[in-house]
Amino acid sequence: LPEFFVAPLEGAEIASVNDFSAAAVRSAAPVFVDDIAGEVHDPAVQALAQRAEIAACWAFPVFKSSGEVCGVLTLYQRDTHPVQDEKRQIAEKLAQLCGIAIEHGHDKERLLLAASVFTSAHEGIFITSPSAVILDVNAMFTQLTGYTRQEAIGQTPRLLKSGLQDKEFYAQLWQELEERGYWEGEIWNRKKNGELMPELLRISAVRRDDGQIGHYVALFSDITHAKAHEQQLKRLAHFDALTGLPNR
Repeated sequence: LPEFFVAPLEGAEIASVNDFSAAAVRSAAPVFVDDIAGEVHDPAVQALAQRAEIAACWAFPVFKSSGEVCGVLTLYQRDTHPVQDEKRQIAEKLAQLCGIAIEHGHDKERLLLAASVFTSAHEGIFITSPSAVILDVNAMFTQLTGYTRQEAIGQTPRLLKSGLQDKEFYAQLWQELEERGYWEGEIWNRKKNGELMPELLRISAVRRDDGQIGHYVALFSDITHAKAHEQQLKRLAHFDALTGLPNR
């Protein structure tokens, strides 16, 4: 299509455009104009079509899998020509393929965004299978724990177990995950070098379309400084800051 024909449509609101493509989007149904000169009453559209030597037009809405209109496929012809069933079916299939391609592009963008968040997050992140086998970790995980990605994948979160939490603690954690699909709390874990690390841990269950759990995603941050500050405040509440003696 010539630039002068396309330019008026760029950035225009669908509701304000009086052309074939906009009509297909608004109605969510195909629009067939076999003779623009005889069927279209808008002088501006007639003038543009005549200048571009366009005599007929078919417009097919493009749908997402959810049924929402996400675009329109418009076919222009230089001569008047009634739509034939065979050509209409081909164009409708082509519009379906356009919808699939558009959704695939959006899915790819969302995946790239999720990957960017995963790699650049300031929290340690690890993803496990439903049986709690670690499938992937981010860079902050390796920085906080000292374990490389290769060392962590295939292990379970017991890799970080400090021994400071008892069986009842973990039983309660799993119970909340099963009931609510989410758990958040403080936990003590152990780094690769043996150093203890207090963490604020959040675990979420990610469900598949059938409702079954497909993965667990855990995010944690090192709260060593926060815990040290908390201990300092407790000490100041009970001991004299100058002498170190108990207040009473």
